[in-house]
Amino acid sequence: MSVTWLRQENENLLDRLREAEETVHAIREGAVDAFVVEDEAGRSQVYTLEGADHPYRILIERTQQGTAVLHGDGTIAYSNLSLAELLQVPHERLTGACLGDFIPPPAQAAYLSLLGQARHGKSRGEIDLRRSDGVRVPVAVDFSLLSRGDGMIGALVTDLTDRRQYAELAAANRALRESEARLRHILDSATEYAIISLDPHRRVTSWNSGAERLLGYSQAEILGCSGDIFFTPGDRVAGQPEREMRRAREEGRAANERWHLRKDGSRFWGSGVMLPIDEEGEAGYLKIFRDRTAEKQAEERQSLLVNELNHRVKNTLATVQSIAAQSLRAESGGGLEGFESRLVALSHAHDLLTRSNWQGVPLRELLLQELEPYRSDGCTRLRVEGPDLRLAPKAAIALTMAFHELATNAAKYGALAEPAGEVHVTWNVEGDITDAAPQMLRLQWAETGGPPIAPPVRKGFGLRLIERGLSLELDGEVRLAFEPPGLVCTIAMPLSGGKGSSDVL
Repeated sequence: MSVTWLRQENENLLDRLREAEETVHAIREGAVDAFVVEDEAGRSQVYTLEGADHPYRILIERTQQGTAVLHGDGTIAYSNLSLAELLQVPHERLTGACLGDFIPPPAQAAYLSLLGQARHGKSRGEIDLRRSDGVRVPVAVDFSLLSRGDGMIGALVTDLTDRRQYAELAAANRALRESEARLRHILDSATEYAIISLDPHRRVTSWNSGAERLLGYSQAEILGCSGDIFFTPGDRVAGQPEREMRRAREEGRAANERWHLRKDGSRFWGSGVMLPIDEEGEAGYLKIFRDRTAEKQAEERQSLLVNELNHRVKNTLATVQSIAAQSLRAESGGGLEGFESRLVALSHAHDLLTRSNWQGVPLRELLLQELEPYRSDGCTRLRVEGPDLRLAPKAAIALTMAFHELATNAAKYGALAEPAGEVHVTWNVEGDITDAAPQMLRLQWAETGGPPIAPPVRKGFGLRLIERGLSLELDGEVRLAFEPPGLVCTIAMPLSGGKGSSDVL
């Protein structure tokens, strides 16, 4: 072989190599209707499809998406490795297989509809593929008619698993955020309830607006602080916070009924419950309570009133028993009529106390009630003068009985038995309310204008009730003076009260 021939042959080989490279480049760029497959050694082989003389775009065999060329009935004429991997089927088994065999029954109708549309142009949709192991894979399929002559259809299959999972995760996160926002809104709307979460060390981990309103701490200044701060010093020393948490852990709940402290040091009665919770695998606790101070105080007042009522009923029965024993002795107590009138007087005192919820009765009102039967229009024979003063229940009942006896006695034997007779009741309060010694009430019942009187040989039950009853019940002093103008009764007893105006009947 001559040098000239070798040179010529080398030039021919170079021309063919350049032509091959240009062809491969054109195929890779999609300008030629063929596809290239590289073997393990990196050598490229060019394949033309049947009917490559018709104008359709070649599918690239090594994309990440599954690609295939289908006959009109869905039989696979060509598929790339990505589609085989997606279906978990050996690549060589796909050629000649029907793509519809990998479509589960529920998606068959959608698949056939897309394939039918592609015979006239293009179609796109989302369906499920069924892998060889039976797992369903959501995919998006793009069908395009490659050649109207032979009805070849190109298929591009995109795995939507990651996209679906991402969308589901995003939706779940969005729902979680919305749920958290709703929960926070609910918690913050519960302004009457303090809702607090604590870690196992009793440190505050969450705090709603109700807790801020009730306890006075903002969320910024309380998070991470010990929840023991809400307990009174006595409860903290007694280990109440530890016991409450231990009971919640062991029994599933722990009642929270005790006095608590606000930031400003004021106390309130907290009523609620502590519950154990599992937060991200770590134990925690939820504490819910509200301010029931008013209810607690009402319960204590009610209990006190019940006890006082029991005591008063016993005292009243004892008084009735004493009145009955004395009144039914006709020679001293006035018999049945006197007994009934004294019971009526006692009931009047109880009526006044009931209207004031047993908080006390004004002295002036008590006097006016007892003297009411002896008043007449335009009558000025009864005068009541003294400062405004509220009597405690015990004093009110004792003085009612005393005034009743004085008025009854005056109507029978004294000033009220004569048209010109007068009764003048005056009182004042001695002493300062700030002094250690109690204030003293000094009251005088003075009668004038009645029939002449003289000291009785023997005092009846009414006068004895005045003297002994006030002395024993109220630790008071009573002095009865039978003066020529009329009876004068002076009463001195310890109390607390205030001064005011006077009334004249």
